[in-house]
Amino acid sequence: MERLKEWIEQHQILCGLIIVLFFLFIYFVSHFIDRPKKDAWLNVSFINEYNNVHEGSRLFKDTTEMKDAKDKLIVFDTNYFFDLSNDKDYANSYFQKLVAYIEAGTTDVIIGDESNINGISKGGRLLDLRDERVEEQLKEYSERFYYFTTEDKEIIPVAISLRGSRYEEELGYQDEVFAGIASTEDDAESAISFIKLLLD
Repeated sequence: MERLKEWIEQHQILCGLIIVLFFLFIYFVSHFIDRPKKDAWLNVSFINEYNNVHEGSRLFKDTTEMKDAKDKLIVFDTNYFFDLSNDKDYANSYFQKLVAYIEAGTTDVIIGDESNINGISKGGRLLDLRDERVEEQLKEYSERFYYFTTEDKEIIPVAISLRGSRYEEELGYQDEVFAGIASTEDDAESAISFIKLLLD
């Protein structure tokens, strides 16, 4: 026992470092490995939405009342303001925030006009609507699909037009608006339910 005490006294810094590393390891395990991928059942990102889509809106109320959404957290995030028809806006902090959220898997649906949907698609950030996660459930809207041409000249459907939606006026966009699904979606169930609500 005396030898152990002597060793600890001689190596106080090393012992302190071991203790700190142990607690850091516990912190990372509890906060990152065991943490769910996202807190919300549905997170919708609205680009340049200046109108009435908020927690008191008809769209939000109808979304929370969907059969699959009962008692689940729904997030409408309207804090994105950029225009990707302007190359400078790819450095815009709002755009960078959206990219981070998509890559982290914390946003499900992105709603915006053609230039922004096109710009987001450039990084492969919107799901190809022929993907097995969504193809069967969304094929009835194929006439509404918005197609993006990749650098390899492949033409893929990445979004759905919301023209004529019963929520079109409430969304408040002047130009045609589209809904795309984040490519990082593991389970697109909530995104599909929301798009069906918008269009059915």
